[in-house]
Amino acid sequence: MVRRRVDASPGGVVNLSSHPDVRNTGVPRVLSGRGLWLAAAVALLAGCASAARVEVASQFPTPLVEPLPVRAAVYYEDALRQFAHSETIPQHSQWEFELGQASLSLFRPLFGALFQQVETLERAPQPGEIPHVDLIIAPRLERFEFDIPRHRDSRFAEVWMQYRLFVYAPDGTPIAEWPVTGYGKSAASGTLPRAALHDAAVRAMREAGATISVRFASQPDVRNWLQENRHAPHAAQNGDG
Repeated sequence: MVRRRVDASPGGVVNLSSHPDVRNTGVPRVLSGRGLWLAAAVALLAGCASAARVEVASQFPTPLVEPLPVRAAVYYEDALRQFAHSETIPQHSQWEFELGQASLSLFRPLFGALFQQVETLERAPQPGEIPHVDLIIAPRLERFEFDIPRHRDSRFAEVWMQYRLFVYAPDGTPIAEWPVTGYGKSAASGTLPRAALHDAAVRAMREAGATISVRFASQPDVRNWLQENRHAPHAAQNGDG
């Protein structure tokens, strides 16, 4: 098994062009003899190779939770909407993951069930710009890792991912910053475990979503904010989570 990882930058922007596995290589204009032959062979192999593309797509269920008496606004940054990762595993294959739309499909029903009222923001708000809400939430996908089976005794594809929820008051004051992890594992068959990786990614996202729906109100910073603002939902009394 080979474990691969990509971290989002502190600013939340995943710039694939700066990733060490994505490089621009050039071939000299004038080649002769063996150099020309090698260049032709490399070009032929590159043309024959195709990336294994995993576009994660799923309809995530709406959590069955009691909504908090909170009016929330959610901002989905471009780095989350367009999250993608491309990586070549030596002596194996190239993998491309697209998780942006799947993340939106996860969070939209989740936040819709978790809060009494929810609106989606088209851009990052300025402090005090939307005083009619109680909370502003900005989710981010900041870590993504995967394992693929490479030997006969390797049977499973695995995915790890970590979201981070940034929670703010309408005036921009930070309320909470909560990392939420998810793990998924799926049996793989054949030489290209694309379906197993897709299933493992969906399982990891479901686990992260379940954690948020059950434990959001019991996070210490969120729970303190709820109590200070006289919001007293039953979920806030379930412990520290």
